[in-house]
Amino acid sequence: MARKFFYVCAGMFLLALSYHMGAGRASAQSGAAPETATLAGTLPDGGTIPLPHYSDGTEALESECKWIVSVKYASANFGDMQGFSCYTTGRVVTVWASGSSPFPATANYLIIATRAALPTATQQQSWGQLKGRYK
Repeated sequence: MARKFFYVCAGMFLLALSYHMGAGRASAQSGAAPETATLAGTLPDGGTIPLPHYSDGTEALESECKWIVSVKYASANFGDMQGFSCYTTGRVVTVWASGSSPFPATANYLIIATRAALPTATQQQSWGQLKGRYK
C-alpha cells in the first residue's frame, strides 16, 4: 500500500514540476486569422478605386489589395452597339461602350485588402503589473 501511495505522490510531483517548467517557457503563437478590409461602390469612367481602411483606421496598402470591376451602366444606340468593356489600369477604371452614348458609363467595384494579424505579445508581466491591471 505504501508503494502505491509513493507512486501517486511522485506522479503528482512530476506533473506539477512539468507544468511549472513549461509555464515559465511558454510563448504565444500567431495563429490568428488575417485581418481584412473591404469597400464597394460605383465609379465613372476614369475614376480611381479608393483604398479601404482596416478596423484600427489605417489605410490599406495597394499591395495588400485585390479588386474587381464590372459595367454598371452603359448606354448606346441599339443599332451602333457592338459591346461593352470594363477594366482597370492600376486602380483607374475604364468603361467603354461601342456607339454613341448620351450618358457617361459607370462601373461597380469591389476591393478587398488583407494583412497578417499582429502576433500576440510573449513577454510576461510582473506581479505588480498584473495586480495593477485587475485592481
